[in-house]
Amino acid sequence: MLTDPGERSSPQRIAEKAAEIYGDLDDGIKQAHTGHFMVVDVKSRKHYIAEFSEEAFRLAREDAPHGVFHLIRIGAASAFKVSFSTGHDANWSWPL
Repeated sequence: MLTDPGERSSPQRIAEKAAEIYGDLDDGIKQAHTGHFMVVDVKSRKHYIAEFSEEAFRLAREDAPHGVFHLIRIGAASAFKVSFSTGHDANWSWPL
């Protein structure tokens, strides 16, 4: 658990603690929910699993409104994949 307020303000430390909590999970949970999203509250060590990231965050915030959360995609290297293209049609002025 993160007890020092300074630890809770470091994104790297939060990610490390969330990875530690994820690593402690039973493999059966991981296998049953591969591809789903898990929000980990590093303060309480609780986790919330849902098919979509927004739903996992909603569950976490309802249960722990003052939690310190980190998002993990179960069985994946990262929660989201970002791509980048420098192709001839790439345009930095595209509206997001």
